[in-house]
Amino acid sequence: MLVALVAGAVALSALTVLSAPAASASASPTAPTAQTAPTARTAQTAPTARAAQTPAVCPAAVALVNGGFEANSFSGVLIVDQSQVPGWSTTASDGAIELWASDAGVPPGSGNNFAELNANQVSTLYQDLATVPGELLRWQLQHRGREGTDVMAVDLGPPSGPLVQQGGPIADDPTAWGTYSGLYVVPAGQTTTRFAFVSVSSVGGDSLGNFLDSISLGTAACVIASKSVANITHPGLSPVVGDTLEYTVTARNDGGVPASTVVVTDTVPVGTTYVAGSMTDANGAVTDAAGDDTGENAAGTLQWRIGDGADASTGGSIPAGESRAVTFRVTVDSGTVGANLQNAAQVSYVETLSTDAAVATSNTTATTVSSPAAATLSATGSSPVGGLAIATLFLLAGTATLLVRRRARAAR
Repeated sequence: MLVALVAGAVALSALTVLSAPAASASASPTAPTAQTAPTARTAQTAPTARAAQTPAVCPAAVALVNGGFEANSFSGVLIVDQSQVPGWSTTASDGAIELWASDAGVPPGSGNNFAELNANQVSTLYQDLATVPGELLRWQLQHRGREGTDVMAVDLGPPSGPLVQQGGPIADDPTAWGTYSGLYVVPAGQTTTRFAFVSVSSVGGDSLGNFLDSISLGTAACVIASKSVANITHPGLSPVVGDTLEYTVTARNDGGVPASTVVVTDTVPVGTTYVAGSMTDANGAVTDAAGDDTGENAAGTLQWRIGDGADASTGGSIPAGESRAVTFRVTVDSGTVGANLQNAAQVSYVETLSTDAAVATSNTTATTVSSPAAATLSATGSSPVGGLAIATLFLLAGTATLLVRRRARAAR
């Protein structure tokens, strides 16, 4: 009787397994199977761009290399051969260029490093650039004296000469950096242009004086804005309700001169809630309040003033060839399953060659919210009916074993 009961129970359980949906049938009942339901949570690919960036590509630019002398990593004062300083050459007979770091006792004009025009002797520091005749270029630099009022000049022209001085002599004392700029039209037939800085005089002597920083020469600034999103709660997966997403906006200057007064503006995507205090920029965390640092959250409109020299009221500058990034976080609201969370940002700036205001728009990120139930089903890869049948089978088998053991003991 007992054997028949057990056999019947096992048969019933087996019948339940066999009648379960095909998705739960497999060679091994404990091996999860792939879930093909269209609502299943899947690995998240790169965000879909729903709108083209504006602009998506900048015109070919004329730009200096290493205009801020940031390519070398060092501390104190460094005197090295010109071959060790990317972009730059010198007329000094020993080929030496002198660089100072921020810990050398004089604050840089921007960034971490700057150069001294005279290393071991009076000299000219320069770069040669490929240019197009008739092209309009803008130059800019920062200058500072070392031990008194030092004087230098800016010269432009073909490498073979003659070089033409741009404006009058530049003179500054040791108390602050002076900023100077000008425009230059490339003459007919001049396909290579030399941008040179000539030491006129220095208080400290031949090997001292004329600090230089933040040098640029080139065509118009052109900012590219790009946007991406990442699931912080479940990296690599499409989000579900309650997940935290992090958005990153990057502003890159692909032009030839710095972009100034740079401001990033973004809005919290519909269907999400902003995570208080989550704004960051290149310097770290940014508060949500206005007026105390470089960013704020104004009722869901987020704004960052970025770049060198940015403060609580004005955006800074992004040198040619450099980028700055900002981030913020949101959580996915309830009731958004199946919704497509879309977001784009704008970067406003002043194009310093023309002095015109400009705006770059990022690509639009699009993220679809998945169903938690479907995500769980996909992760386990099993059918609820099949799982119940298997559990029943093991329960009946265990019960039968227990009854057989008890009957055996009673028989003894």
